[in-house]
Amino acid sequence: MTSDITADAQASESHKAISKIPNNSHSHLHHEAIHSWLKVSAERANLPLDIQEDGSYKVQFGDSLSRIAQRRLAHDGENADGNSTAIEVGRLRSINKGRHPSIDGNTKTQRNQLAQDWDLKVYAEPVDRNRFYTHQPSSWTCGPSSIAMALSELKLGHPPDQALIDQITKDTNTEPKDGFPDWPVVMPKELEHLGLKAQAHYYDTAAEAVPNEMNDLDHELSLGHVAVIHEDDPLTGDGHFIFVAGRDQNGKYIIGDPNSYSVEIHMDQPVDRSVLETIITQNVQMSYDKAGQPQYKSRGDYKGERGFTSVWD
Repeated sequence: MTSDITADAQASESHKAISKIPNNSHSHLHHEAIHSWLKVSAERANLPLDIQEDGSYKVQFGDSLSRIAQRRLAHDGENADGNSTAIEVGRLRSINKGRHPSIDGNTKTQRNQLAQDWDLKVYAEPVDRNRFYTHQPSSWTCGPSSIAMALSELKLGHPPDQALIDQITKDTNTEPKDGFPDWPVVMPKELEHLGLKAQAHYYDTAAEAVPNEMNDLDHELSLGHVAVIHEDDPLTGDGHFIFVAGRDQNGKYIIGDPNSYSVEIHMDQPVDRSVLETIITQNVQMSYDKAGQPQYKSRGDYKGERGFTSVWD
């Protein structure tokens, strides 16, 4: 249910969005147009968001940024409370910057105006996995390989080479015995050294912390950031790092798992939220049944520091 704060904000934005309906001497016609817009806006509030193949949505009569934001959140199974909606409105403005002048307007009223039949970008440009993906060169270099994939996606535009991974391995003191050291401290520093911005997010291994990690990850991805996630490898059970480049138009996560055997658990294809949530928050052995459904077998307690590093340019 939409919070009171969101409802108030929606009503305010609705009136601003329709403020450009031409007024004239026939004031009753103007008021009829306003009431018609508000009625249609309310009717469209819970409709599925019809996303086009290029990740955009064609604006309809009765749409406003906050309505579209709420529907996008619902489309991807995310919380649509007042704070989440406000963040999503900001993200929509950001990825549509320069496309529609009123969204970039100097006043709040201008920024809230939408025009019918606009193609409003709802998702950022589709991610091409071939632009960043690489296998880790050894069993203990998943961290440096994932960092290199982040750099490839955000700056290089092509997969990293062996020399880059070797340099990151040296810079971070990653070694065969201990792997990647103290990732919440070392990883952001290395990413910043490479010319990127980064922030570590780490969590208690208690079950109640799970929703926070996934919600924080979704928020970072919605801003156009990428992430390097720590997990317990669903194939080996050891601590492991994977790269997440974003989400596709169906809300699935685009993964770069440097483990060369990741194809066995379909990580070379976009994965559902439930799959990613399970493998990054629990120590499980994963496989697929004959019907293609994921199966999990617990290996015990989670190993290492749970969380992820968000990365942006």
